[in-house]
Amino acid sequence: MFKDYLKRNKLHVMIDSETLKARPSFLSEFIGKAEIVKSLKIGISISKKLNKPLEHILFYGPPGVGKTSLAQIIANELKVNIKIVPAINIQTLPDLIGVLNNLRDFDVLFIDEIHSLKQEYAEMLYSALEDNVLDLLVGKNYNSKAIRMQLPRFTLIAATTNLGALPKALEERFGYVFFIDCYEDWEIVALIKSLLKQWELTLSEEEINVIANNSRGIPRNVKRILRRVVDYKTINNSCEIQEIIKECGFIFRGLTEVDLKYLMFLSKAEKETAGIKTIIQGTNIDEQTIIKKIEPYLVFKGYINKGSKGRVLTLKGQKLIKEFKKFKKEKKG
Repeated sequence: MFKDYLKRNKLHVMIDSETLKARPSFLSEFIGKAEIVKSLKIGISISKKLNKPLEHILFYGPPGVGKTSLAQIIANELKVNIKIVPAINIQTLPDLIGVLNNLRDFDVLFIDEIHSLKQEYAEMLYSALEDNVLDLLVGKNYNSKAIRMQLPRFTLIAATTNLGALPKALEERFGYVFFIDCYEDWEIVALIKSLLKQWELTLSEEEINVIANNSRGIPRNVKRILRRVVDYKTINNSCEIQEIIKECGFIFRGLTEVDLKYLMFLSKAEKETAGIKTIIQGTNIDEQTIIKKIEPYLVFKGYINKGSKGRVLTLKGQKLIKEFKKFKKEKKG
């Protein structure tokens, strides 16, 4: 029934060579998140010793912190194939069946942004994860028939940036659940130095620290900036790091133009607090961008507080604005 569909709808993932070059291949090469790496090493050792698939793994945290990289590393450590599928690609039941039926014993299936999976398909994963079977209902009304489809023994590694949107029952079926947060300063500096060595680049300690301070603790941002440095050095041996960082969208300490516009508005607000509608009118930034893109990082860094009466700039935020104004003045000078 599904053979023709499977032939027509195999999912492939294209990864550019530059991205592959930047990714570590083994856990020993992965920088940062020592406790997570330690747990994974133990789990992988047990899997190999008992000759059984690794327990299912769920990674959650902000974008760009290495969830996909870790999935690829795990498959490499286990010496098995990995199939990478964004949850958004699983739109129909045949899509889900096709993904699972293309697996072989011990394969790793990586589903990115698994919270985007439709609830009915998320629920169908329960039996797949626990018993390696997929329970299907074929036909309609009185002609419907229950079919149990046997699946290979596999490991599901899932990633999400929105754990709260994931059904609790699905979360509980993962043997490992890891929160991967933004990186500490020392982890980011270590990552930068590792990439510089790998790409045969030389930067001063000051330049390394400037990149680290503007990375927002996100490895993906570091790689973005360093790739731009590579581009510049290809055509010109000298480059201004701060200008390159600005081209990548980071104006001051990892803050973007809209972040700073938001903070500047709060610093000039007549009242101590400002409601969301007032901020929208004063900045001309839409509500979803403010709530989902701007405010989470500003709250995380302690630059603003959000309360029932509105948003307020913290003392740390006020200090930041003063330093930013000084920075702008020096750049003009």
